[in-house]
Amino acid sequence: MVGIAASGILYMSVIWFYLQALQTEEASTVAPFFQAAGVFLVPFGCHAIF
Repeated sequence: MVGIAASGILYMSVIWFYLQALQTEEASTVAPFFQAAGVFLVPFGCHAIF
């Protein structure tokens, strides 16, 4: 349960940083970093399930 909550908190912080980055950079530069967030967040969710 803690892993799922941590994953949600991390994901929301990623969205906040993504929106902040969009204010200063082009979307084509920032979008790959946002899409890569799943690679780092999936292990947290899988750890909580198993």
